[in-house]
Amino acid sequence: HGFEFWGINNKKFRRRHTKSDSFAMQATISDEERDAIFEKLRALPENNKCFDCDKKNPKWASVTLGLFLCYDCCGKHREYGVKFSFAKSMTLDSWTRRYITFMELGGNAKANEFYKKNGLKRPIDYKS
Repeated sequence: HGFEFWGINNKKFRRRHTKSDSFAMQATISDEERDAIFEKLRALPENNKCFDCDKKNPKWASVTLGLFLCYDCCGKHREYGVKFSFAKSMTLDSWTRRYITFMELGGNAKANEFYKKNGLKRPIDYKS
């Protein structure tokens, strides 16, 4: 497998996905790097409250959905099971580069936009 991107002078390049790319995405990042990334992501007002209930200062996340959650709502997400929502602590758990990328590409604002665009209202039934 590979992916394409446009380079200098609009010349199309193709880059192969290598095993080293996969290993890099699975590598655990340091706690310091994790904390710095989450500090930056939570500086966005929409990420500094729980997606499900709006409590301030969430410390948990749904990795698969890219959501910032409070402790109580994280418990609900854990009950859903990992096939619907994989929940982790932003401060207690180890994170891989892959999981951090989900959070960087996601976020509460993007999730809100997606759910509104598709006619879903809170509280959201993640299993349906």
